[in-house]
Amino acid sequence: MGGVETIERIRQEDKDVTILIVLAHSDAKYLTNSIKAGIQGYVIKPTSMEQLIEVLEALIDCIKAKQTQKAYHLSL
Repeated sequence: MGGVETIERIRQEDKDVTILIVLAHSDAKYLTNSIKAGIQGYVIKPTSMEQLIEVLEALIDCIKAKQTQKAYHLSL
């Protein structure tokens, strides 16, 4: 099973899980297919620790926003 297929399978099991992929090289078609399959972020190797932290912090912010929104809707 390839990466995109794995992403699709994960999405079937849990549509809310946050997915970050790490690519060895920039492949526009693969990246486009991965985005369509439902990733929230990506990193292309090699990457600096600062870039990785930046991407992870952005994903954490998105997760927190989703949790806040979900809690708000449940409270209505």
